[in-house]
Amino acid sequence: MNPNDVLNPEDNYQTVSFLAEGSRSRVYLANSTTAPGKKFVVKFLREDEYPDNETAQKQIKHEAECLGAHAKVFVATNVNASGRPYLITDYIAGKSLKQLFEEKAMERKAIPADKPIPEKQALQNAASMIKLLLPLMPTLDNMHKAGVLHLDIRPDKIILEQTDKETIPRLIGFGRAQWLPWAGREQTVEPAPKPDMYAIQYSSPEQAMEKRCLPTSDYYSYACIMFEALTGKAPFDGENALHLMAQHLKAPIPLVSTTSGIPALKKYDDVLTQCLAKEPHKRYVDGAELKQILDELIKEPQGWAAKLFKRG
Repeated sequence: MNPNDVLNPEDNYQTVSFLAEGSRSRVYLANSTTAPGKKFVVKFLREDEYPDNETAQKQIKHEAECLGAHAKVFVATNVNASGRPYLITDYIAGKSLKQLFEEKAMERKAIPADKPIPEKQALQNAASMIKLLLPLMPTLDNMHKAGVLHLDIRPDKIILEQTDKETIPRLIGFGRAQWLPWAGREQTVEPAPKPDMYAIQYSSPEQAMEKRCLPTSDYYSYACIMFEALTGKAPFDGENALHLMAQHLKAPIPLVSTTSGIPALKKYDDVLTQCLAKEPHKRYVDGAELKQILDELIKEPQGWAAKLFKRG
């Protein structure tokens, strides 16, 4: 545990264990003396990224407001004796989508090259992955309607919460979130530090160019995740950050069927190509429409819905 990551003694929370550290923050598991049995996450910003306490406090407050604007979760903030702020939210138990992708990659490696997956099984596997991700669409829609743009949607920001009946994907990590114009809120924080290589794999072309972003940017990132779910690979890769950004900006959009080596997945080519369009206005702007198309693709072998709704 970092010595600066100390809670305010007046809080009713106690740090239990370290969970993870990213490029911008450290997070811990905590419990509460007033809510026995319930678990929480405490997030501290890294001092090398946010050395100034006032700037760090603005960032933490902004993240809490973006999260609280649309999500029905507990959100609180406080400052410790050293002036370092922290964010407290509900803990979501489960593996990340990134961990699931890593497990699937190991399964694919174990498949003999001379025994490819049968077409029917490949389609069933693809449908299962799409079904797993579809519940995120209402989440994104509600978030955007509330005026919040996530701008950091990637597999490690999606936790797969396992309930008694189903697995529910939960979106976390609002450190890069911004207010959309219709939120009527002033952007009170500076843009987040440059993303790392992993994050850039899921960044939209307009993010790479540091241009104005709208909900289509989040849908682009979501499409990158869907592409990886179907093929085992992110749509673009690069030798360094600049090369990877250039791929998003200029490289031809890869096809699911070609990248996966499974011709039966051709039914997903059109919809993913549109989702990954370089120009934001050519992508889907309505999550409900995209969800409807994906629902139909899962049910219809011919993929007629994708062709019906395809734009020029």
